[in-house]
Amino acid sequence: MLKKILIGLAALVLIILVVGILSPAERTLENEFLIKAPVHELADVLNDDLGLVQLMSISSGRNIQTIEQEQSRGKRDGNLQIEDPDLQSAAASLLVNVYKPVSYKVRTNFYMEHTEEGTVIYTFSNLQTSGLARFFSWIFNPSSQWNTMLNETMDEIKAEAESNFLALIEGYYIREERSIERVYVLIRQRVPFAKMNEFSLREFARLDQFIQRQHLQRFPFSTFYYNINLEDEITDMAAAVRINRDIQVPDGKQIHYQRRGRVIYTRHYGHVDHSVNAHAAVRVYLEDNNLLYDFPFMETYEVGASTTGNPAEWVTLIEYFLVE
Repeated sequence: MLKKILIGLAALVLIILVVGILSPAERTLENEFLIKAPVHELADVLNDDLGLVQLMSISSGRNIQTIEQEQSRGKRDGNLQIEDPDLQSAAASLLVNVYKPVSYKVRTNFYMEHTEEGTVIYTFSNLQTSGLARFFSWIFNPSSQWNTMLNETMDEIKAEAESNFLALIEGYYIREERSIERVYVLIRQRVPFAKMNEFSLREFARLDQFIQRQHLQRFPFSTFYYNINLEDEITDMAAAVRINRDIQVPDGKQIHYQRRGRVIYTRHYGHVDHSVNAHAAVRVYLEDNNLLYDFPFMETYEVGASTTGNPAEWVTLIEYFLVE
């Protein structure tokens, strides 16, 4: 009886060895994901090696480290910020070691592409298993394990990226948030269409001087739109800047308390002259969903001419406060 058991164990070991020898040392896995978020936001996430591996470890409960971490290379601390916010495509790469239950190395290449449905992410993973790990791969199936880990991680990224997503309209991601109360100093006037840029430049300069004299925290400039009269070509508008506390303002300036509440917003990337397209996209969403908004609606120049002379790098936040 004992002899038969020993023979059976020896046969089992032989089978494991044979399967291990015959198992390929490398495998290539392909996946595809759709996430409703801009390419540049996802590229930032996928190019952050340390953050991505941490997310992967948490979502899968497994011990994973980047090769860079293990070699203490620390280039950019594993974090590459994407500078172009109007990306239509981008790529990223992740090289890691996985240790449990068997050890293997994986290089995953991500390719992101903007589509009318959102950003499609194609992943190509090259999995390398060597040594004893390959002999046990038929039991633990590293390929299936990595696919599961990658899917779990991308699900986490998708959930975070789409947490406030509403619609994708003409390339603009329409989103919603609940805003806290804000305080602004503004200069409001009725301005002819032809003089809107002149008004903004002049009054932003005055507001900037005021902010500096008052030693207030510097927020980006904003434009408030209270009414646009297409027939007379006059806009009731204000040059504004957010402040961090209540103050007394001299004649010619007003304090505006922007109430807290639901905000529908999007971002326009590029020259502010074309931000009308972003407004149009938000209006389409509001009309399609029978939502009313309060005046003023606003633009905030998160990255503007005061930051960079390249209009392609400008970022304008478009906000509409909903009627409660």
